[in-house]
Amino acid sequence: MFDFVTKGRKKQSKLQKKIDKISCAACGDIKKISEFYMSYNPIHETGRIPYCKLCLKKMIADEKGNVKLEKLKETLRLIDRPFLYDIWKISLEKSKNGFGSYMKNLAMPQYRNLGWIDSKMLPDIDNELNYDEVNEENGFELTDDVISFFGKINGYTEDDYEYLTNRYSEYINSYQSDSPAMEELLKQAAFESLEIQRKRSKGADASKNLKNLQEILGSANIKPNQETGANAVDQISFGLLIKKWENEEPIPEPDEEWKDVDGIGKYIRIWFLGHLCKMLGITNEYSKEYEDEMDRLRVELPFDNTSIDELNGDDNEEIFMASR
Repeated sequence: MFDFVTKGRKKQSKLQKKIDKISCAACGDIKKISEFYMSYNPIHETGRIPYCKLCLKKMIADEKGNVKLEKLKETLRLIDRPFLYDIWKISLEKSKNGFGSYMKNLAMPQYRNLGWIDSKMLPDIDNELNYDEVNEENGFELTDDVISFFGKINGYTEDDYEYLTNRYSEYINSYQSDSPAMEELLKQAAFESLEIQRKRSKGADASKNLKNLQEILGSANIKPNQETGANAVDQISFGLLIKKWENEEPIPEPDEEWKDVDGIGKYIRIWFLGHLCKMLGITNEYSKEYEDEMDRLRVELPFDNTSIDELNGDDNEEIFMASR
């Protein structure tokens, strides 16, 4: 089993360097690898869960978009990730949906190798998620995975590792991290933050560590002034805001009865696109729709062999009656 896991992870590492797009097992669309959550399960050779973030979000919610606990459990069972109630509770406190934050928490070293079989659930949980009965203890445990992730460092206590874990979790939940390089920067930022705390508790100078932390945050492009600039761009450029909406929460296709309710789409197709295609001699669906509409509106002469000159002398009432 150990050989299988080791070989699987080596294969994962090689594939992650080669691919930048994969196909979603649910919708079938080929998307950027950043649109999929990370996976440390050797079965997932790409290093990503085979369902895109958008499909997973739909899988755990009802028709109104509300997250349902049973659907969440079914989805986690499908992708072989654990349901850890305490972590789910913390994730819900960070965001309304909670799923994105929960998946990032599962990427922490002490949880990344857990599967559905490692789930920890309270016995009496309903879909409304009654948090009053939840134990408020953080339940931190210094495991081999935590030490392996941060390294075995002389002088570091369990409290230090807990601080590192919590700090790294805050970073990973606050900023997008889709590459090993970004994860390493956030981990180093957690280290520098810990060193600042340790030195200040001893009354020592922490200015060097503060400078290092600023450089690390700058490299990760998450310094406060960089964040402010990015937010300002979103506010100034409405196009970027629309792009963000389309990437994160695309507008679904409307029902047929709500498509073009005022007829403006048909109007433009017929009298602009269709007429233009007709003028240029282009035969396509627009010119055909234009011809069909013209046939419907075209006025025919009342008699097949009657010319306009002959009709000029006729009585209007007779023509009207004849046309009927």
